[in-house]
Amino acid sequence: MLTEAVDHAAQGIVLVDSQMRVRLVNAKARTLWHLSDEQCSGSPIFADFIYNIAAAGAYDLKDEQLADYVMRRFEMVETGDTTPIEILLTDGRTIRAVVTPLPSGGRMVSHTDVSDLVSRATRAEQQDSRDTLTTLLNMRGFEKSADIEWRRFKRHHAPFSIAVFNINRLSRINRDYGHDAGDRAIIHVSSVARRETRSTDILARIDADRFVVLMPETGLEGAKTLADRLAWSVMHDPLYVDGAKVPLSVRASAAEANEEFPDVPAIVAAAESAGMQEGSGNTLPAPAR
Repeated sequence: MLTEAVDHAAQGIVLVDSQMRVRLVNAKARTLWHLSDEQCSGSPIFADFIYNIAAAGAYDLKDEQLADYVMRRFEMVETGDTTPIEILLTDGRTIRAVVTPLPSGGRMVSHTDVSDLVSRATRAEQQDSRDTLTTLLNMRGFEKSADIEWRRFKRHHAPFSIAVFNINRLSRINRDYGHDAGDRAIIHVSSVARRETRSTDILARIDADRFVVLMPETGLEGAKTLADRLAWSVMHDPLYVDGAKVPLSVRASAAEANEEFPDVPAIVAAAESAGMQEGSGNTLPAPAR
């Protein structure tokens, strides 16, 4: 009855003895790892067992990552490391593996499908990092993404610049045309910014009327060119509310990362204080980046 219960458990269960030989693989684990009954019989060495799973193509890992992963899993089971790890499968599912040391010196390795939990957590994190009105990154999302570029800059001196642009007189638009018009102005500017930035740029709305874009592999002149083009495009892409043209423009400025800055917020502050005149670029022909 015990063997039957284990074989019908919802979790994948693998029992390893004190000599690191696999003594039992239940039906769920055999299905999960695409293993045959023959591969699981005869008490195979645990390292060979892991290699068989890798050979079956279950792990979503590159070839050069497999050897390190197999060694890590072997060490975790051998030492009885109870730290849960999450394993990504080629079919997109996520499996949480946990090692439980047994009094006999053996190990029980349980495998639980946590794909739904991971998916919900990922969606929640994405929602927490997005501005609800524009769906752009919010301040929190920008800080997470910008920190990656900052670390690249510190480690590899990979250049990047930041442009900040504000919607001019948004409070007046809200007052004269209504808050719905103000929301539409914000959405309109975000749409223009999406169109003018590259897929590699990090674009975010960080305040009511304030946006920021981080441009990897871009110097100050390139950032200024983008700032000019954004101002020009907003000025020449009119917004109408109930048939009335809303006077809409942005003020943009830029700064380039260098070793004098302690962090990304300092670069954002420098971009804001760069002092480009209100409406800069509005009377220029469309600048080329």
